[in-house]
Amino acid sequence: MFREQGYLFLLLTRSNLRARRLLAAAREALNVEDRAVVAHRYSTETRMRPYVVGLGEPEFAARDEFGCFSLSWESLGARHAVGIEIDRWMDGGLNVLVHAHRKALEPARQRYGARLRVVLAPIPNSASNWEELFREWQRQQKQFPLALSLDEEPIAGAENTALLLPEQLEAAREQLIEVVRQQTPPLGSDEPEPAGESHAIV
Repeated sequence: MFREQGYLFLLLTRSNLRARRLLAAAREALNVEDRAVVAHRYSTETRMRPYVVGLGEPEFAARDEFGCFSLSWESLGARHAVGIEIDRWMDGGLNVLVHAHRKALEPARQRYGARLRVVLAPIPNSASNWEELFREWQRQQKQFPLALSLDEEPIAGAENTALLLPEQLEAAREQLIEVVRQQTPPLGSDEPEPAGESHAIV
């Protein structure tokens, strides 16, 4: 498969565990013929995570000054960024999948325009998945009641530019891998979500 230009898939989800599982599934399934890659991000967080490269504050600031980042944001007292290398990859026809933050959404729209694909990964309400999230929150040493609060702020225009993954993890994996493999990924449904519904995105 050859595509003249690649697309950026910005994965947004409230659960870091879900994001890691989706990224791991994509990385395992994608091959050379798919011309798609999973990108890491840079962070000043002290905890080591998959798909995250840790940087000290001075080095992060220096790279930011040097123009090494295509997107950057701050969250929970830490700084995060996506490297400028993804621009080269996309210009070479590669699709790029990266886990980011909703604060990166508007800068990504301004920088990449029609080459951006937002991927929303909502969290199911089933008991098994709440147990999964509870274990993740415990690892992050966050208070469980606070972590349960939902983000009710909608993402402006998401119904026209986003791909909403199924809540069931296996189905979400399959759909994400399928769309990242496509030569020209779809924008998503043209039908807006019913009033009052929102998905928690961090």
